[in-house]
Parts: sequence; C-alpha cells; structure tokens
Amino acid sequence: MDIRHLHAQSRLARPWRNGGGVTSDIAVFPDDAGDDGFLWRASIATISDAGPFSSWPGMDRTLLVLRGQLALAIQDSDDLLLDERITAYDFAGEHHVFARPLGTHCLVLNLMVRRGRVRHRLSRQSGVLQIVADQTLLLAPQLATISLNGRSICLQEDDALLLGSHYRPVIKIDRDAIVTEFDEI
Repeated sequence: MDIRHLHAQSRLARPWRNGGGVTSDIAVFPDDAGDDGFLWRASIATISDAGPFSSWPGMDRTLLVLRGQLALAIQDSDDLLLDERITAYDFAGEHHVFARPLGTHCLVLNLMVRRGRVRHRLSRQSGVLQIVADQTLLLAPQLATISLNGRSICLQEDDALLLGSHYRPVIKIDRDAIVTEFDEI
C-alpha cells in the first residue's frame, strides 16, 4: 500500500459495542482486522445521546471533536468541554468514560492504538508537510485539495488519505487537515 483515497460516502456505519451510538471506520490496520486483532483503528462516531463509552482494555484512545460540542467525564471526573477548537483528548481505553453531546449531536474522530505496540501523533496542519511515519492518515474535515509530489487530489468533506511506509511524499494541504502518524514500536 502506497496511497489510498478513503471516500467518506463509502464508509459503512455500525453500532458501538455497547449499542449506544454508531461509528464508521476510516481505516484499520492491519486491513480487515477484527476488534481483537487491530494494531490501530481510526473511525468517525456520531454521538447523539448521553451515555458511556465501550471499554477497550489495552488500548490508548484519542478523541477529537469534528463538529459540535461534547461534555466528557473520565473516571467520574468533572466534565471536560470539547469542541472543534480544543485539541484532541487522550485517555486509556479501560477508563470509565461518559459523554454528553451539547446540542443535537456531535461528530468525533476516534483513534485507538494497541498500547505498547503502536504510538501515534495527531495534529491539525495545513501548508507543506514531510511524511516520515510508518503510516499516515490525513482526514479532511472540509473540502480540501492536497498536492502529493505535484499530483493533485481533491478531498470531499471527511474523506481521508492513507499513506503507507514506502510512500514519503512532500504534501501540500490548502486547508487544515487532521494528520495522524502511526509508528509500530
């Protein structure tokens, strides 16, 4: 795999493990790995009602609000208020997490990496990037044009590009994109 364009409209929604919401996988590594076998997974979840998150022991999780606002309580702490302006929030998959959307619903990027096997870095970036990670996922929260070594790719809202370890382009992004770099430990 060098580069894959992951179209938002081709994602399949599926219920959460606890039945409290729906998620759509953006990418899973290795491809087609089940819940017990993936090293990392990126998905977009719609949170419409207040409720607990599923427990994912052994996973490190990162949550980033794409649209809306979310109140998040971790291990019975006071609510954290998250929205598009707030940086991502990291927590252990086995922690008790309770979420409450503020408004009708909230859309979030949910990253899960197997603790001790993969590390990841998430950032919002635009302009010129140099890719150095084993794998890189670029998510466009809005319409964007990305140039990869001079090749232009138009990304629709919530489309993504997955770049493999053998593809190290110079990337130019005309709008903010969410960039997640994954490295096996």
